[in-house]
Amino acid sequence: MKSVHWLKLFGLTLGILCGVLPDPVLAQPDAQTIFKRWDKNGDGKLTRAELPEALRPRFQTVDADGDGFISPQEHATTLQRRRGQGQAPAAGAIPEEVRVERDLAYAGTDHARQRLDLYLPRDATAEKLPLVVFIHGGGWRNGDKSGAGRQVLPYVRTGEFAGASVGYRLSGDATWPAQIHDCKAAIRWLKAHADDYGIDADRIAVMGSSAGGHLVAMLGTSGDVPELAGDLGDADDIGTTVTCVVDYYGPANLLTMGDFPGKIDHNSPNSPESLMLGGAVQEHPDRAREASPQTHVTA
Repeated sequence: MKSVHWLKLFGLTLGILCGVLPDPVLAQPDAQTIFKRWDKNGDGKLTRAELPEALRPRFQTVDADGDGFISPQEHATTLQRRRGQGQAPAAGAIPEEVRVERDLAYAGTDHARQRLDLYLPRDATAEKLPLVVFIHGGGWRNGDKSGAGRQVLPYVRTGEFAGASVGYRLSGDATWPAQIHDCKAAIRWLKAHADDYGIDADRIAVMGSSAGGHLVAMLGTSGDVPELAGDLGDADDIGTTVTCVVDYYGPANLLTMGDFPGKIDHNSPNSPESLMLGGAVQEHPDRAREASPQTHVTA
C-alpha cells in the first residue's frame, strides 16, 4: 500500500521505532543444560507442555516477546534474574506512570479473544499521541495479548506514545480469515475511540513477531482489500490503514515456506500455517495466496 511507511518488511529491520535494545544476557552452561533437557523435540524452543508442570503457570512471564514459545535467551534471562543477576521487572509489572485499560471488547461480541488492552501514559506530552499496537505470536494457535506489556511499555512510559495489545481468535477456534478480521476490527475500534483515549488515529504503528508479524504485515498491505476487512464491530465505515509496520520474522508467502529446509514441514496438514488456513497449504493455494502479505504489496 502506498500509504504505509515500512520500518521493517519481510525480515529487513530498521531500528527507528524500536530503538536500541540492551545487550543480551549470556546463557550459563547450567541454563543451557536445563533448556536442552526440557526441549523434548529438540526444536530450540519450549512450549508450555514441555515445561515441568509446576512451572507452567509462569509460562507467560518467561515468554517475554509473547510469541507462544520460550527461547534459550528468555530461559537464560529468567534463570539469571531469579539468581539476583538481573534487574528486569516482571512481565506483569506496570510502571506508576502508566495506566492500563484491560479487556476492551472491540468486535461487539462476548468472545474472550476479541479483546484489547490499552496502555496509556498518565502524563502525556501531547493532546493526541501516536499509538503502538502489539499483536502476539504463537503460530496462530498459542499465545495471548497479556505478554505485550514489555513490548509497548518502553514507549508508553516516555509519555510520547500510547500502546495497545490485541487478542484474536486462534486457529483451534476459527480459521482464516478470522485472524485478520479480528485485527482489522481492533484497528477500527481504536480509531473510532481515539478521541476518548487521547490517541492520534492518523499515526498508528503495528508490530508483532512470528504469527503476529504476519498479521501486522497483512494489516500494512491489505488496508484497501475489501474482502479482508470483515464486518465485525460497529465501526465498519472506518478504514484500517496504518502508518507504520514492524514485522519480526513473520512469513511473507505461505506457498513458498516449504521450499526452504527447516525443522517444520510447512506443507503438512498439521503445520501451523495449514491449521490456520483450515487445510493443507498446497491444497488451498487461493486461500494461502490471500493470506500472504506479499500478495497485497503494491507500488
